Amino acid sequence: MKAIVIRLLICFGLILCLSLGCDSAEPPGEPVRAAESVTEYKRTRLLAGVPAVRPNPNEDAPLIALVDVEAEVPVVVALEINDGARQWTWRPQMIPARMQSVVLLGLRPNRQHSIVVRVENPGENTYDLSEPITFETPPLPKSFPPLQTTVSKPDRMEPGVTLFPVNIWVNDVDLMDFGYLMILDAAGEVVWYLKTGHRTATVQILDNGHLLYNHAGYRRMIEVNLLGDVVREWHAANIAPAPNSDSIPIACDTLHHEILPIEDGKFLALSTRMQELTDFRRSLYDENERGPVSVVGDEIVEFQSDGKVLRRLNLFDILDIDRLCYGVFGNFWNNKYLETGVEDTEDWTHANAIMRTDEKDWIVVSLRHQDCLIKLNFATGEIRWILGDHDGWDEPWKSKLLAKQGDWDWPYHQHGPQITSRGTIIMFDNGNYRAIPPELITGGSENYSRVLELKVDEENMTVSKVWEYRGKGHEEFYSPFYGEADVLPQTGNILVTDGGHIEFADGRPADVPPSDHQWARVFEITYDTPAEILWEVRLETPVERQLGWSVYRSERIKSLEPFAEKLQAESGSRK
Repeated sequence: MKAIVIRLLICFGLILCLSLGCDSAEPPGEPVRAAESVTEYKRTRLLAGVPAVRPNPNEDAPLIALVDVEAEVPVVVALEINDGARQWTWRPQMIPARMQSVVLLGLRPNRQHSIVVRVENPGENTYDLSEPITFETPPLPKSFPPLQTTVSKPDRMEPGVTLFPVNIWVNDVDLMDFGYLMILDAAGEVVWYLKTGHRTATVQILDNGHLLYNHAGYRRMIEVNLLGDVVREWHAANIAPAPNSDSIPIACDTLHHEILPIEDGKFLALSTRMQELTDFRRSLYDENERGPVSVVGDEIVEFQSDGKVLRRLNLFDILDIDRLCYGVFGNFWNNKYLETGVEDTEDWTHANAIMRTDEKDWIVVSLRHQDCLIKLNFATGEIRWILGDHDGWDEPWKSKLLAKQGDWDWPYHQHGPQITSRGTIIMFDNGNYRAIPPELITGGSENYSRVLELKVDEENMTVSKVWEYRGKGHEEFYSPFYGEADVLPQTGNILVTDGGHIEFADGRPADVPPSDHQWARVFEITYDTPAEILWEVRLETPVERQLGWSVYRSERIKSLEPFAEKLQAESGSRK
């Protein structure tokens, strides 16, 4: 609905333009930018009135200004902005027109901005300047997550800004009606945010300049622009009703953890299936203790943007249902399957990532509750290799296990694995339990998390460690849920989402949320041994407040400029 409102505003602008006598016969021209220098331009009267600045109509994304300009002839526009701490110029590409509306991103909260509008007539080499107009951004809302920048070394950091979602816990409840997407600069200052109004999981950047994020109820995926307007929305339609009349249905149970845009406007996503098994193991330690159980396992689905499912692969069909790891007897899926009348489910595989490879149909899937990564063929279900602890596997899966080269620990309960440009796999190894039943677990107080980079040799069916980061001394960390590690393209630094710390009041790490203290951080490190932290932002509330924070993943964005250009192109020139 918000997208419809924006379109109506644009249409209103066109009507207003016509009523003011715009020349509809003006040629559309080609998109151009205002010049970086006007020293060879002659100043003349081009502005037909005083430019106006207005806030984003969507109050959930308030760090945006819209500047409306009317000129005597077709012009392009540049904005010269001063917020008291920073000065910059914004020159969007636009088709010369007498009526222009410029989208201005990158504003900081609680600042008064002085904006000078410069218009240019490219064909005549003339320009005009407005008197400064002011625009004041609101302060961050009281409900905004607490941000503390503890380290910032911009001269050594990967250039750009950082995007991530933030969720909240109150006592032992993860609130589903609270959520923010935000973008921070190198100083850790907010340059954009969207109050989503619901818990959010993974978020990524689409080629069209929009954001695609996963509602953490794991039944919806939502595409928004940076104005905060919902462009499209999809929902898993097998169990729950549509969230609204515009949502696109997909014939699956859930949409969770990973949704990948692929070629031709299609998507590859993780979903689930629930099966009623009459002879499922009821114990991690006794294979003979069995009975009827409602088991949730993962399904991979490929679907078109109109919601039509093209292919699906059910992991019940290709994996050993008798292999159980720590975490399977949890209640993660209970509230997602309530509509089926089933109140108690078990979480057998708990996939949390898909990686596409260079080979057609071959993908790598991360299975948190099987403590492994599996390379498989999406079309046939064939398994090429399994990366993880060898305990608990029988044939034919046992013959697919990669042999470990060197002395290092297997990953456990990992998140966010990715294939790097070097052909390696990097992941956030949460490390939960560090054992396969019936082996005894390693508890949180003695455990560790790390960033782990591995190299797979498919010909020899081996895997070796390339690099890891565990912190040193007081920097060692244990984060039993959430997390990601991204290799940054320009510097080779690593952006780490250490997003799910849970601790007792005395600071000892815990294994299962909720606990007394829940907090998160996003940080950037050098690709060295030992690595150095170059940037760190923490989201943390004192224990006595009973508020907890978590971050699923994060992304470094080179610049906000492409987003602004996309918004500018979508709004179009008003003539």
